[in-house]
Parts: sequence; structure tokens; C-alpha cells
Amino acid sequence: MRTKFSLRPTVLAALLAAAALTLPAAAGALSFFEDDEQAGAALRHSGALGLVTRGLLDYQDVPQSRLSADSYLETELRFEAQSSEAVGRLTFDSRTGVSEFRDLVDEAYLRLFYDRVWLQVGYFKTTWGKGDDIHVVDVLNPIDYRDFVNPDYIDRKLAEAMIKLDIYAGRQGRLELVWVPVLTPDLVPLDGPWVPREVRALQAALEPELDAADVYDAVHEAGRRLDRGQLGARYSGTARGVDFGALYYFGFYREPVIDPAALTQADDSGSLADAVGFNRLHLFGLEAATVAAGINLRAELAYLMSEDFAADDPDIPNHSLAYVLGGDRNLGLSNLNLNLQTRGEVDLGDPDTHHTLVATLSHSLRNDRIRPEFSAIHNPEDGDGALRPTIEFLLRDDARLRLRGSFFYGDRDTMFGQFRDTDFAELEFRYAF
Repeated sequence: MRTKFSLRPTVLAALLAAAALTLPAAAGALSFFEDDEQAGAALRHSGALGLVTRGLLDYQDVPQSRLSADSYLETELRFEAQSSEAVGRLTFDSRTGVSEFRDLVDEAYLRLFYDRVWLQVGYFKTTWGKGDDIHVVDVLNPIDYRDFVNPDYIDRKLAEAMIKLDIYAGRQGRLELVWVPVLTPDLVPLDGPWVPREVRALQAALEPELDAADVYDAVHEAGRRLDRGQLGARYSGTARGVDFGALYYFGFYREPVIDPAALTQADDSGSLADAVGFNRLHLFGLEAATVAAGINLRAELAYLMSEDFAADDPDIPNHSLAYVLGGDRNLGLSNLNLNLQTRGEVDLGDPDTHHTLVATLSHSLRNDRIRPEFSAIHNPEDGDGALRPTIEFLLRDDARLRLRGSFFYGDRDTMFGQFRDTDFAELEFRYAF
């Protein structure tokens, strides 16, 4: 029988004490709005539109390859005043359509600037960690897996409603305090080529009268409870040529705990969300970046602590360590750059280690107007991965054309191997304004 985990008074007191110790020092430096706050205020607008044509490859019958053509529109409105700004980023992608708020609004927030304190409130993205699009300490925002991991990292992130306070100490130190009122699970597809095997297994286990879309709604509803709020604190700075950071996150694993039998019983009582749970997570993290011998070095380390201290509950993750190590360097041959990174996770309850290796070789030609790149992702323990060639042409300063492909390999019960029948080639035209 699982017990509920509540917010321990000592944890809450520690975070509030940290804020109490730093706020008085900063309060004296606050510069509140003057009468001429709107003097020099400006409204700025920018955006982009594009067309993406993707073909899912059928190697046995090429003419039968599935082809799609989707357009997108992105726009940003930014109102900047002397000590504040309001930002709204809207996006429309015909591939996903608009079924909820986050499909249309990418970010929308207000930020107030004081001398040593910044306050940001709204719906936005925050990235923690020093990895190059690979992280183990970046936990504040959910991830959109509706197109698997094919988009760029920042585009896979989903904005979250939060309140964030940045307190600057000295010239280079910064303390970030964050409150996220609700928990939003990662967004996974329920149909189409990128449905993960875990979702397919759940769909097969559901009773006939239960619909996967109803379960999806129940998972999201279960995150909108008062006891599902999250807190985060991060201090970052620079010393002797090293950018460093330390952080703590008090929240949840985003993977929901779902029992199909409990869902059936909850369906009879009309409350599916009561059959969905989330495991509590304490994450302690460190991060660092520096340059040595011409190599841009990056590292992250996270200790993930769950409620299962005895490591005997199969429904709760064991305590684990996760890390990122990597770096990139210009090779001295034309503009070639090699980026190598590894992400690892060690299960402390059941000695088991999993690694992901990522290598990217990039180049630029003709005054950075032609940008070829080749990336390889490999999971050595499972023997699966992906190969991704890309070439981008800068047609004009505001227009680009990109051709890329993704090719997956591995057994069907692995992360990438499950999509080995969804290799694709893609052509994207993008115009920025």
C-alpha cells in the first residue's frame, strides 16, 4: 500500500528561509516605476513562416512512401518599457493543429526589472544546465514527444505556468527561485507513427469501454492539484574561468503511474483522475562549463531521490545518478567542429547503467551560407540509435532551405529501434520577418 508524500515543513522552511535571507539585501536596491516608466517604450514584432515536406520512407516500394506537407507560422510580440517587458509568442503548426492552449501559445509572460531583482510571471520556458541540448538537471518544463525527438531541443520543450524570481549577487552570481503551481506531464502522441511502445501497451490493456483520450485527459487533470506544485532553486556564477551552478528541485517524475484496473473502477465512479498518480522526486544537481586546450567542456550531475529508500517497490523509481559529460572543439580543418557528449544514468537500487552517446560533426562553407552537419546517437547497452544528416542553405539573410533525414536502427523493444520503420527525409523552407 503506497502512502502519500506531503510537503515536509522542513523543506518548505528551508526554501522560504533562503528567500528571506536574500530578499532584504536586494530590497534596498529596488527601483520602482517612475512616472515616466513608459517613456521610450516600444512594441516590437517578429516571426517566421515555413513549409515542411516529409516523406516516411518505404524501402521496398518507394512510390508508396507516405508524404506530408505542413506549414507553420510563428510570431512574437514584445512590449519593452524602461523597467518591464511583456512577451507573447504564438505558433501555429498544421501538423499538430490547435486542440488546446499550448498548441497556439508558445510563451506568454511579464517580466519586471529592478536593480538586483527580476520577477517573471506567466507561461514560459526555462533551461537549467550546461549541456549542449542534452541535460539531466533541466526539469522545470515538460517535453513534447508528438514528433519523437526530431525537432530541436528548445522546440520540444513546452512552456509551463510559473513564477520565477532572479536575485543577482555581485557581478556574476544569480539565485533563481521558481514556483510551478501545477504539474504537466510530458506530451505523448496517442496515434500516428510516433506512438511509443509504452502507450501502445497501455492502450492494449485498457478495458473496451475506456478510451485512451479520456485517460490522457485524466493524466493532465491529475496534475492540477494543490499538492502537485513544484519548487526549484538554483545558484549559478563564474569563478576562475568556470561557469558553475548548483540546484535543487522538489517535484515529481513526469511519467504517470497508471493501473488499468484502477482506471476501470474509477470510470464506474466517474473520477478517472483519482486513478492516476505521480511519484515524488527530489533532485540535487551540479553543473559546470569551461574551456581547456581549446575544448569547450560541459558537465552536469544529478542525484534523483524518490520515496523508495528500500528499493523494493516496483511502482516507484529507485534512487539514481544521472550525468552529462561532453565538449566540442574546432578541428583546425576549414570550419569543422566536432561535438561529443554522453548522457548516463545509474540505478542505485539495481546496479544497472544506461548510456547515450551523441556525436555531431558540423561545417560551414561560403561565408556560413552552406551548413552541412551529421549527427549520430547510440545507446550501447541496447544497441539502438539514429543517424541524422543535415544540410542547410542560407538563401538570403532572412530565408533558409534545409534538407535532413533521420534513420533509426535497433530491436523493436528499444527506444529508437521501435521507430525503425519510420525513417524519413525532410525538406524545410523557412522565412523570417
